Amino acid sequence: MMLPPLEGKLTQDNFFVYAAADSVYFDTHGRALINSILQNTDVGVHLHIYNPTPDQIQLCQQPRVSASWEYIPDNAFDAPFSIWAQDNLPDLMLGRKRKMLGLKQYNEQGTNPEQLRRWIQKTYYACARFVRMAELLTKPTRFLEIYVDGVVRKPFDYHLSGRDFFLYEKVKGGHLAGSILFTETKESLDFVKELGQLIRHEIEQDNIYWFLDQNTLDKIIPKYNRGLLPIDYIDWHMNVNSSIWSAKGKRKELEVFKREQQKYL
Repeated sequence: MMLPPLEGKLTQDNFFVYAAADSVYFDTHGRALINSILQNTDVGVHLHIYNPTPDQIQLCQQPRVSASWEYIPDNAFDAPFSIWAQDNLPDLMLGRKRKMLGLKQYNEQGTNPEQLRRWIQKTYYACARFVRMAELLTKPTRFLEIYVDGVVRKPFDYHLSGRDFFLYEKVKGGHLAGSILFTETKESLDFVKELGQLIRHEIEQDNIYWFLDQNTLDKIIPKYNRGLLPIDYIDWHMNVNSSIWSAKGKRKELEVFKREQQKYL
């Protein structure tokens, strides 16, 4: 598939938080993330939005907030769906499809063909944020990329240095794409550009599969000087002392998180 045109712009002069969401997730989580950052810190926030409504764009036109967006045609995912719906795929693609179909969260939502189409769309949302990030940045910039379903509860240290970027490793090897702190090195920008270019190429080839972003990270990270984020920097366990809570997956249903998020809706 061809990516639609990028609209909007990045207008952040200092450190900022970057996240992406479709219009539904924007209302469910994006508004709370923006408000939590504005209320509890002095940093900026940039949201990339898929198929935004006019009021969502308007909300992002306030001090310390900026937005970019894209409008995706209804038939945009027809071509990748027609490929991934086949059973006689090459071994590599068949393995990736089986891994995606084996995801617990996929099967909880049903295994009919339309669910596969929705999962391809969801994969695009997760991966295209890095393509757009690469398009938006024009110079080495310190910022934090996180999932939109989180809240920033108080100021946090974003001055980690000595590396091109900081992120999390998986326990069994590989890296996580959901939280990356970028620094001002030239190599940090090179990494952003390379990551975005490689993911764009895969999307344009209709090679849209779950874990595309993480697999691409794993492929190029050895070329760069990467560091690890402190284990509690992005807190999935909702510790009362943590600055940033992340609620990916079923954590969004935890009462402690819903109560915290409700403060900013």
